[in-house]
Amino acid sequence: MTIKEAINIAKSELPGIDTAAKECTWLFAKNLSMSAASVIANDDARIDDAVFESFLEQRKRDIPFEYIVNEACFYGYDFFVDNRCLIPRPETELLVELAKRVAQDIDAKSLLDICTGSGAVACTMKKLMPNLSVTASDISQDALEVAKINAQRLEIDINFLLSDLFSNIKNDSFDILTANPPYIQNGYKLEKNVLHEPHLALFGGESGEEIIKAAIDGFYEMGFKAFVCEMGFDQKAPIEAILKSKPASKFGFYKDYAGLDRGFWIIKENR
Repeated sequence: MTIKEAINIAKSELPGIDTAAKECTWLFAKNLSMSAASVIANDDARIDDAVFESFLEQRKRDIPFEYIVNEACFYGYDFFVDNRCLIPRPETELLVELAKRVAQDIDAKSLLDICTGSGAVACTMKKLMPNLSVTASDISQDALEVAKINAQRLEIDINFLLSDLFSNIKNDSFDILTANPPYIQNGYKLEKNVLHEPHLALFGGESGEEIIKAAIDGFYEMGFKAFVCEMGFDQKAPIEAILKSKPASKFGFYKDYAGLDRGFWIIKENR
């Protein structure tokens, strides 16, 4: 069938997916080694029916598009993803932007990224700051395998550690800590496509803040100078209360593209 015919079928058979036409364009661009603009301009070109039918069948089962094409764009880089890791979100690019500024402000030489997942934060920080020594850790060996693929794909040198937060972190001299930890409350009703992502990377406990709290405790107990962390939009109040109870440090919060509270930063005053 032609590209145009396939897109019309996708629109008809995937009525609940507003991005069906766009996804088809990206799918065919990848499959035909063409740009998206070329796909749109040549919509009478023929495509592989089997590729399209597989896409259609998987999307009907709410499998995320990124898992189908094994790729997600983050900060301008194409990351490999599959169901072993969380799909990196655009709002996490804000964490990277802030972490870069903080790292420069404190003249950071080393970074530890916990709950690294696909390695999106760790890999992007290394690309942006090549002289920064970066270590990425995760509780999931499967996720670390994906992160290693991305480090190889981006041709960067990163250290990887299997660790439940700080349990296997032996080096106490990292300058900056970053994290996009699981922070969704257990049992929270998510969209069907999100439920295909690893639950270990999504749910953070009965209140949702347990892992963030443990990360904050570890930050203060170890030799870090600064911490940048993503959080849930409704978690500012409890996290702010925790930070006010900690030793002298500067901290603040940042919002995402929708204007919702999305993360926080901490810089120790006596560093």
